[in-house]
Amino acid sequence: AKYFVNHGAHVILACRSDKRGKAAEISINDQVKSNAVYKGGKAEYLNCDLCSLDSTKQFIQAYKDKKYPLHLLINNAGLGGRDKMKFTVDNIDMIWQINYLSHFLITYELLPLIIQSSNDKKFDCRIVNTSSMWHDKGFIDFDNLMSD
Repeated sequence: AKYFVNHGAHVILACRSDKRGKAAEISINDQVKSNAVYKGGKAEYLNCDLCSLDSTKQFIQAYKDKKYPLHLLINNAGLGGRDKMKFTVDNIDMIWQINYLSHFLITYELLPLIIQSSNDKKFDCRIVNTSSMWHDKGFIDFDNLMSD
């Protein structure tokens, strides 16, 4: 986020913790005053708890309400390393919802905005999905997909 802000981007920090999200917004905006490569960059916090589809939908609507273009969507959350299945408030496996379903919902709902934003020929629009090395540690029992 710091890199993009320092290079002139308006970055939305989608975080589940109001305290940590606001602190990150302030920290990034303070450091950009002296470190900016290009002027005009800004960090802005919006709440989004990927463990809750309602929170994720509220984030999507809040973003749409701002009427911002969307040139770059980075889906960057990762949860792994749990020995036992844990479920979200939506009764979905937490890892599945945080790492995949909520990102899919955000991407699906914001895709029309990304397509619309691509009309601005100054920017190429992109969707970036990150992952971690946890896939290397996992094992899928295809005969028992609901196992924990």
